[in-house]
Amino acid sequence: MMSKYKIEKLATKKFALVETASENTIKIFDDWNKARDLSRFLSKGRGFDGWTPSFILENKGRLS
Repeated sequence: MMSKYKIEKLATKKFALVETASENTIKIFDDWNKARDLSRFLSKGRGFDGWTPSFILENKGRLS
């Protein structure tokens, strides 16, 4: 089973929580552990099941 979320390290030494199906950035964190915690929270069905509405996203689309 493919994970619905992934954590990517950014060039700014921050961490982006990315929805794998849409490649949308959900939130950017200074701390990897906080990104992991939100990823686990959302993966357990406490979100939008991998399809987060765009008005909630921190950044629409993929960060470069």
